[in-house]
Amino acid sequence: MRRRIRTVLLAATTAAALAARPAAASPATADQHTPADRDRAPITHLDFGWAQGWRTDRHVRGTGDVNGDGHADVVGIGDRGVHLALGGETAELTGAGLVLRDFGVAQGWRTRLHPRMLADLDANGTDDVVGFGNRGLFVSDAGPGGTLTAPRGPEATVRDFGVDQGWRTDRHVRELADLQGDGLVDVVGFGNHGIQAASGRPAGSPTAFSPSTRRLADFGWNQGWRPDLHVRQLADVTGDGVLDAVGFGDAGVQVARGRADGTFSAPALVLREFGRAQGWRVERHPRHVADVNADGRADVVGFGHAGVWVSHGAADGTFGAPSMTLQDFGAAQGWRPDRHQREVVDLNGDGRAEIVGFGNSGTFVSYAGFDGNFAVSTRNLSDYGWHQGWRPGRHLRQPADVTGDGLLEVVGFGERGTAVTEWLSFSG
Repeated sequence: MRRRIRTVLLAATTAAALAARPAAASPATADQHTPADRDRAPITHLDFGWAQGWRTDRHVRGTGDVNGDGHADVVGIGDRGVHLALGGETAELTGAGLVLRDFGVAQGWRTRLHPRMLADLDANGTDDVVGFGNRGLFVSDAGPGGTLTAPRGPEATVRDFGVDQGWRTDRHVRELADLQGDGLVDVVGFGNHGIQAASGRPAGSPTAFSPSTRRLADFGWNQGWRPDLHVRQLADVTGDGVLDAVGFGDAGVQVARGRADGTFSAPALVLREFGRAQGWRVERHPRHVADVNADGRADVVGFGHAGVWVSHGAADGTFGAPSMTLQDFGAAQGWRPDRHQREVVDLNGDGRAEIVGFGNSGTFVSYAGFDGNFAVSTRNLSDYGWHQGWRPGRHLRQPADVTGDGLLEVVGFGERGTAVTEWLSFSG
């Protein structure tokens, strides 16, 4: 089973033929009220919020299992360094405070220059801190009780993917992912000349990664790919356990199939949809690649003007004809990227990704069915929405398994601190 790679740095919103499924008579909107509502989410930890000085343009916040107990912990990289609050069975967070004086503003790290992420590099069940610095990659290993070691620099990791090597957040996408399905985390970057990668090495190796090499001379800046125009992601489209590169370009969806050696085949235009030529825009229409029908292959989910479009992945690396499976979560229903965050994630561990939308009046969920289409959404929580004061420029929201029960909770970095709320129910 492929290991899930978690990142601390969250995407802002990370965002044809009609469907065989009929549209609902009364589609849900960003303001819909349903009986599934729950009261306002409690603030469970008075830290990591706006009132405590945390800012999205300066500080990184997110979740990962740092102490290896099966509960998602909250990690914040602030002015002084890395702060940690530990998750538990009741969704309460217990404060560990400042655990590492590094990776912070005081040590020269800047959000506009240096992405920082979490990933279990040594496969020991604890998430390590990874920073893309000036000279290359820096890694702080997680230890017992949520401790972090002093960072290892590029000499022990990889001398690439940093500012000194020409990498820029406004031009290049960098990820941590298991490219080859061997259980080791690799560094992958969509750079100037194409896809660059450094393969992970087993624990005890002299360096954490192999030297970086170019894996594909495409999907890069020099080939015309721009973060403000095009979306690029890694996903297993074919279901063979190896990640493929998926690009939403001008003409539509391109796929470069991954190989067992970590390289990619030449990209092919597999679907003339979801691209700029069909009217899709990064600033308006989030697009995700996720498995929505539990067949082991990634599908395309696009939030268009009129609603949610889905195109299912095929074993040959192509996608089927897109269909609009849900008249919701689109601009026509009042959803706006500058106000409303939309995610595609498996909430209940059934192998099918659901839609989670933070709308005006709260948090909405649409469950995926066995056919890969989405059910009418319901407002599951009456919090984390625009009307409750949550703003994308000030506050972060994400699903995470804080309680360790295999189901994801909502974690919100709000005005007064960190809120954690369990979902009221799971259906679908």
